[in-house]
Amino acid sequence: MVALFALLVIAGCAEKKEPVIAYIDTDQMLIKWEKYKDYGDAYIKERQEWARRLSDPARKTTAADQVEFTKSMEKWDSKMKEIRDEIREAATKVAKDKKYDVIIDNATTSPVIEAGGVDVTVEVLKELRNKK
Repeated sequence: MVALFALLVIAGCAEKKEPVIAYIDTDQMLIKWEKYKDYGDAYIKERQEWARRLSDPARKTTAADQVEFTKSMEKWDSKMKEIRDEIREAATKVAKDKKYDVIIDNATTSPVIEAGGVDVTVEVLKELRNKK
């Protein structure tokens, strides 16, 4: 009985494989993905316009300005969520197609990987570009 249990444990261990971990660099992806670049350019332009409006010494900032500014930032937050969801969807497809167990974000601004892993940034970026 003990021998049979040991054989089952060994057989079970033999079937287990090391997880395949891949990563993406969303900083690079956001620089190279045309859809995000358009979003980013429009966001920067609007932020600059708000900064000019709210810091103009000849103009008094009103409560209505604050409400409008807040609504504008909520709109951009919503768009950013859509973009993150698209990246997540594309990464999930690449993980499934390539049989990666995990894909994590290793953005340059907040890296989590010190060494190892498979960089699939380009593959996920291709998936994003192919999605219409």
